[in-house]
Amino acid sequence: MRAIIAILLLSVSGAIADDELIPPTAEEYKNIQTWIPATCCWTNNCCMKVKPSALRPLYNDAKEIEVVATGQKLPRTGWSRDENTWRCTCDWIGEGKWRVHLKANTHCVFTLPGEGS
Repeated sequence: MRAIIAILLLSVSGAIADDELIPPTAEEYKNIQTWIPATCCWTNNCCMKVKPSALRPLYNDAKEIEVVATGQKLPRTGWSRDENTWRCTCDWIGEGKWRVHLKANTHCVFTLPGEGS
């Protein structure tokens, strides 16, 4: 019985939560530098992949987005140019450092074309 519980816990812990921030791979990081503006803070490693369900379109044209984890509403920055939904989110903590976390201020969002339409 303990072995079954351990296996179940391992499989659940490997799942990606709906609101999880997923760091880009090295290749993805290099790619987003070509189309996500530096003002979105990719320069501070603030742009993370999220599941589409982490961002809620507020209108049929998805021009305004709500970040589910924070309730923050902001205009959609643009369409994603890869197969990922992106949330650039971090807070300034001083001394030249930024902190990425689920409840951080979102600077930019890039959704997949067709999300919310």
